[in-house]
Amino acid sequence: MISYKISHTIDKNVDCFIFLFCDKYEDEIKRVEKQMSIKFPESFLKDINKNKLDIKTMYLDKYSIILAGMNFNKGCTFEKYSESSSLCARYILNHKFQNIALLCNSTNIDIVRLIIENFILGIYEYNTYKKNAENKQNNLIKNINFILPKSNKLTNIKNSLIISENINFARDLINTPANDCTSDWFLKQMKKNAPKSLKFKIYNKNNLIKMGMNLILSVNQGSKNPVYLVEIHYGNTSNNPIVLIGKGVTFDSGGYNLKHSDFSDMKTDMGGAAIIYETMCTLAKTNAKGNFIALLPLVENMINEHATRPGDIITSYDKNITVEINDTDAEGRLIIADSLLFSKKFNPKLIIDVATLTGSASYMLGDQGSILMSNNDKYLKKIMNISEKTNEKIWQMPLWNNFIEMTKSNIATFRNVSHEAKAGAIMAGAFLYNFVPKNVDWIHLDIAGVTYLSHNSKYRTSGATGESLRFLYYFLINL
Repeated sequence: MISYKISHTIDKNVDCFIFLFCDKYEDEIKRVEKQMSIKFPESFLKDINKNKLDIKTMYLDKYSIILAGMNFNKGCTFEKYSESSSLCARYILNHKFQNIALLCNSTNIDIVRLIIENFILGIYEYNTYKKNAENKQNNLIKNINFILPKSNKLTNIKNSLIISENINFARDLINTPANDCTSDWFLKQMKKNAPKSLKFKIYNKNNLIKMGMNLILSVNQGSKNPVYLVEIHYGNTSNNPIVLIGKGVTFDSGGYNLKHSDFSDMKTDMGGAAIIYETMCTLAKTNAKGNFIALLPLVENMINEHATRPGDIITSYDKNITVEINDTDAEGRLIIADSLLFSKKFNPKLIIDVATLTGSASYMLGDQGSILMSNNDKYLKKIMNISEKTNEKIWQMPLWNNFIEMTKSNIATFRNVSHEAKAGAIMAGAFLYNFVPKNVDWIHLDIAGVTYLSHNSKYRTSGATGESLRFLYYFLINL
């Protein structure tokens, strides 16, 4: 386990000293030199590129220190701070460091959060199934000390450590292969790692049959693994709570509409549930104010003689609403739809659903951003503003009436796919819109493109990213 610390003094007992700065860095250089009794060569300072992100290293034998510096005289943006912190994290993974100190001279809490969070996310590597994991760099790191200015503006900054560690645990869950990450295993991990202030209620198959949660049940019919609806409470949930819904498909084969080509990454189709679960953990561990309920339907979309067929018609939790299944690979919206209907009983103030819902989302935005839809412009603007500060990009898609009209079926109430509409990600949101309780504000996030990286980038290792948890958490605590 890595030990994280936030302090205001420089500890000389470090292997790697990272100095993050933007403009007006000369005074900070002098402060470091004075506190550590060292002198940086003029040639080092002149080498730093003042126009773009740059990392320079220098060895000082007396203290065995490596210093990395960044400077942006043409604008110190959230994106640049985010990138600089991530790049430093990836840089040290190529070296054998045990004790790391990172100094930041900013008193802007949003910037400091970015630096701490992106550094911890940047050093993450998933080694669970590597037999030689003891040789990986992440196991060599012992201590990371974030050195910050003394400032009243930086209150509660330690929450960034909690957020980052929770994101990395969500990444562990998402990275776990489906042969291990079954619904039973996922549920066990949630209970095992949850703070005591989270209260669980578990609905199994028999419960769901009695309740009439047929859309959720239909998706799991082809799997040997059990189906669950996990309900998690935090705060006084009898008082107009915010309901968070996360898609928990532990593996998605597509069902009888079998997926094409490589779909080994479909172990990540429970990413929405992992993000929502860890958001609830973060709210609890940071003692956030508010009342929240999470609904996590856990299923596996597989094929056998019991699996739902294309053309089947399923009655939803609301017995007056039936759904024509045109495509068994559009299963995520079904389990979220039943959860939306079920959420009405809580009289929610706001509902947010998070899902790796459509391939269309990644076709449009690649791995650069998430798709956002909502019936409330006020919430839209707020969440987009917060996502800019966490450097997690989101893009609004329209909920035009024509899209909603095209979700209607000729032989049932709705159909889960409207092929002629073509707008896949939008139509998924339009379908879900039909199940949102009346007069309740709702936000839909399709995180399919950003949840998983198939390759190493200069900012992250390949695999699960944990993206969207940060802006979701900061949005919730600022409502």
